Amino acid sequence: MTIKELQNEKFFKEFEVHVPFEEINSKVEESVAKAAETYKMPGFREGKVPLSIVRQKVGKEETGKQIQEKISESIKDLIDSKKIIPYSRPDVQVLSFDEDKGLSIKIGFEILPEVPEVKWDSIEVEKINIKISNDEIAKTKNNLLKEFRKYKKAESNYKTKVGDKVKINFHGQIEGKDFDGNKAEGMELVIGDNTFLADFESNLIGCKLNDEKSFDIVFPKDYPKEDIANKKAVFKVKIVDVQELALIDKVSDEMLKKLGVESEEKLNELIKQKLNFDFMNSIRLKMKKELFDEVDKKYDFDLPNKMIEQDFEVIWGEVEKNKQKQENTKGKSDEELKSEYKQIAKRRVKLGLIMAEVTRQNNISITDDELRKIVELQANQNPQIKDKILEFYKNPENLEKIKGPILEEKALNFILSKVKLKEIEMTTDDFVKKVLPKIKDK
Repeated sequence: MTIKELQNEKFFKEFEVHVPFEEINSKVEESVAKAAETYKMPGFREGKVPLSIVRQKVGKEETGKQIQEKISESIKDLIDSKKIIPYSRPDVQVLSFDEDKGLSIKIGFEILPEVPEVKWDSIEVEKINIKISNDEIAKTKNNLLKEFRKYKKAESNYKTKVGDKVKINFHGQIEGKDFDGNKAEGMELVIGDNTFLADFESNLIGCKLNDEKSFDIVFPKDYPKEDIANKKAVFKVKIVDVQELALIDKVSDEMLKKLGVESEEKLNELIKQKLNFDFMNSIRLKMKKELFDEVDKKYDFDLPNKMIEQDFEVIWGEVEKNKQKQENTKGKSDEELKSEYKQIAKRRVKLGLIMAEVTRQNNISITDDELRKIVELQANQNPQIKDKILEFYKNPENLEKIKGPILEEKALNFILSKVKLKEIEMTTDDFVKKVLPKIKDK
């Protein structure tokens, strides 16, 4: 086998590989001879079919197999001998194959850039420590109790309260004209759950069965349907059914059984775990953002344009799909948006390469046992849908999808063990009011 270098660029290398005809043909003949030992054909005994006929029947297929094997060998030899680290499958083109010239193939590699070594101990990241209060646990438990609400048919003179379930017929108009979604019959809602606008639901308090009333509502300025945002609508409503809420103010044995929890103490413990997990996700997201901001600012290196373009196409596809729903895209031209998102793609590629290098250099991987424990943890933190979660991850494809994010989290854990951590204490209220909105904005 001989190798000729065709291109040697920073992020692309291309070679022409030549393999003599005899090197491939000898392997083909070996395979044909082996196939002939058991080959069956009408008019001949098994294994007695002439070699020339067997060659006619299987020679072309065997030649294809041998060419493919030589291509695979060539790729491996080039990667090893030229110390190539490709980031995608190589581009292979068979130039020629015949008895005179043998096999000639062209192989092109998209090359990963050289990633600089990051001095993690020079980076400081803020870590927030939160203590979950008993009030926070009680509040979450009360929300959980809502899922086990029971209702009874209300008396005809009963007046609705927050928490009651009602069915209504309604018809709304803006300046005397109908609008999309302005009317319905038999619509069911729980007063106070805010499935409708809060002002709409508050007007249903104190009503009796078959009551009819009319009231005005002003749609919020940020209402998703722009054509009715910040406009006043007049609604006519009739109460066609009232279900009185049977208050549940404590955890019952029936509720514990449905949740798969043996005691209220255990439920409190699981709620605390869940809250810690939820806050930790937000805290880690903040830490990750600060960490990546520092790395992005301090380290720069050349990136393959192809990688950036590929990532940009993925991002832009999502932007196009959700453009109408995103506030940050309004009032901007496609050119402005593309410029912004190309910078985001560049940042993502850079940070992705750095994280991949951390994973590679430190042999970070995920075992089947770790994967199983993570699935069990997720299931235990959501007891009401535990069985569904476990069933979902029985599908190998679903299990495979979480490996990437878990691997990234393990790499992040390794990095956070190396950086300087500035620890601060914070209450849950302060975190929700001061920190969480900034995380969501980012």
